[in-house]
Amino acid sequence: MSNRKLVQMVKFGTPSDVRGAPPMYPILRFLKYYEDFVTDRIVLNHERSKVVWVRKVSGNRKLVGGRGQRGPVGGQILTETPQLEWRCINPQINADDVTEDGRLIRLAIAAGVNMPEHLLFQDPSNQVYASIRAQDTPFSQSIRSYQYDWVKDLEIMFRTVLREKIKAGRLPEQVQVETFTLESADKLYDEMVPMIKENASKEEIRAAIGPLADEAPTTTRTIPTVDANIDMSFPEVVQQDPIKSAQESEILYRMGLVSRTELAARHGYNFKQSAKLMSIEDGWVPQRQEDGGGRSTYQKHSDPPREPQYEE
Repeated sequence: MSNRKLVQMVKFGTPSDVRGAPPMYPILRFLKYYEDFVTDRIVLNHERSKVVWVRKVSGNRKLVGGRGQRGPVGGQILTETPQLEWRCINPQINADDVTEDGRLIRLAIAAGVNMPEHLLFQDPSNQVYASIRAQDTPFSQSIRSYQYDWVKDLEIMFRTVLREKIKAGRLPEQVQVETFTLESADKLYDEMVPMIKENASKEEIRAAIGPLADEAPTTTRTIPTVDANIDMSFPEVVQQDPIKSAQESEILYRMGLVSRTELAARHGYNFKQSAKLMSIEDGWVPQRQEDGGGRSTYQKHSDPPREPQYEE
């Protein structure tokens, strides 16, 4: 073990802690409560679902003719005698509403992990669940903050792995990467400036210049392997409805607030490349049918009314 080294990353705790606290540590006790609660409900409902037959014997059990009477099939049969009596006693604890009792434990679990109850337990019947999935809420912002909080730590971990692999001889000390030339930088600058002036997001700018960057001239240079670029992307928290997003983009374009380039980048397309491909398609198809292709059909159900024409 002399040639090995342990690198410890303490995320959920202070640097002086020997071990970090797991995220689910505050709710371990409430998880046990909820497990016992569900188990008790299963046992209770199982006992309540049983069919109990009470048999009362008066005199001889056999019928006339010497044949014995068989009991009903299924369920549980109890024989009532003067010496033995069965009773079911319900405890008077005034907790008949089992839904609120179970929800109280669920709320304690949700509070322990700082998540809404309906989202933690995946309850689609709650109306707030759909709004969180489709709209930007404070909870969505908290999830993004958690994601960005992990970026620096993950980068340190990845670079530590690269450094140890280089020391072990598993990776080279230097690598070659492609960088843009001054000519390609000018082209990308002309593409990015209008979007930056329109306050476009980083994801939209990347989507717009991505295809253009693939065609731009590049040059090769050598850098240390530890300094290689590490790109990390997290899944989107808000899942927007594509139809509503398209209608919103159309309204913004009609109002003259955004350009076609920004709208194309917002939906993951490159406007210049799409326009080039459409011009090529025009050469393939000599004549297009006027079927509304490429034109807005938002809230268009019929042709506009025409003024009546009178003959003199």
